[in-house]
Amino acid sequence: MHHGNCPETGSRCLSWLGKGVRLEIYSELIGPEVWSVAVRNEYGVTSHWVETFDTAEAALDAAMQAIEEEGVEAFTSTEIIDDLLD
Repeated sequence: MHHGNCPETGSRCLSWLGKGVRLEIYSELIGPEVWSVAVRNEYGVTSHWVETFDTAEAALDAAMQAIEEEGVEAFTSTEIIDDLLD
């Protein structure tokens, strides 16, 4: 797992690799001490949290916990995309 600042956005990010899948997790400062989080999969589809967090680390931890609890498939399924294309 790579963890650090994302040079293209200045946000905090990490790369998660597991089960042959790569996910990019981004935490961005959106207000005074208010952080958002999003997970982007290999298809370019991004899942954004509605919930906000007090720190970048808390936001990244929430995303990691969701990946662990829901499984990587929750972030890589193409079922919704396939339905839209039909």
